[in-house]
Amino acid sequence: MNLASWKILLPALSSVLLMGASSANDLPDPPPCNSCFIGKLLLKDNPADLSGTTKLLGEDLYFVDSDNFVWKAGKGDTTDGATIPDLLKPFVGESFEPDFLPAAVIHDHYTHRAHRVRSWRDTARVFYQAMLVNNVNIVKAKTMYFAVYAFGPHWGVLAKGVPCGKNCVFTAPVQLSASAGGRVVTSAPITLADGKVYAEEGANFSTDHSSELKQVEQKIKLSELRGTPLSLKDLEFLAALSHGENVFLVSE
Repeated sequence: MNLASWKILLPALSSVLLMGASSANDLPDPPPCNSCFIGKLLLKDNPADLSGTTKLLGEDLYFVDSDNFVWKAGKGDTTDGATIPDLLKPFVGESFEPDFLPAAVIHDHYTHRAHRVRSWRDTARVFYQAMLVNNVNIVKAKTMYFAVYAFGPHWGVLAKGVPCGKNCVFTAPVQLSASAGGRVVTSAPITLADGKVYAEEGANFSTDHSSELKQVEQKIKLSELRGTPLSLKDLEFLAALSHGENVFLVSE
């Protein structure tokens, strides 16, 4: 994205004030809302990235999910919200769309290898919730949820994160612990029956998945029209059905 584009987009994006905290760095206790953003999305140029692909967060941005867990993308975080894989462009639209970007910023933070303090499933689900809160169309939100759930990064260990307020865990740590149902239960990686340890799997947003994603989008559209919408569990089942070889998708 060129600088001219940034000059047009940044004023709109920096005004995404979803609920003000008492200051840029404070998380109100208790949070003043449920399923909501707290803070303002402010993006700044990244002097370390001459390509302009990434930006820096100018302020803390929080998201409170439906279970009252808090997610934080911190001031100074690097985000590549402008970098939309070719697979997703037909579904997302233009880079840095204001309705999509706040959710993407939160998701970027918690999928970064340095910040995997919550499970990949919980991270995908909060991405979906954050899209809905910012009025992303339900078909688009569910299609994007399927995409990040099936093709996004997966990890089988959690880092013991640094607290950032009540029910808030933020950055990463040194100690790794195995995750079961999103909870830290042991200090060893998960070992599967065949004796292999599956610690992580990188994102695979190859356009080879385009046909599958379009079919899923069509199923979502039809289910919405019929009044029998697909749930997130339904979408997760579809992902496991199509990718039964992927241990992350077929095991809880």
